[in-house]
Amino acid sequence: MPKPTRTLTAGRRERDTAPVTYRLVDVASKLGLSASGVRNLIRRGALEGRRIGRSIVVPREELERFVRDLPPAA
Repeated sequence: MPKPTRTLTAGRRERDTAPVTYRLVDVASKLGLSASGVRNLIRRGALEGRRIGRSIVVPREELERFVRDLPPAA
């Protein structure tokens, strides 16, 4: 997964512009899965999801961990 983009603000401090969480449909798109496939990963405990209201989101760090821990392609 590529590193998050960083930009300089007026105060010359670096700011991370990547989202803190991803919506379920965004995670599905990034992984090439359906939304129900991502829900199944969350249900099984392979991927950590959080509820915000009626929406399910996945923290960026959790998505990065999930991808990093995938087995290598044969």
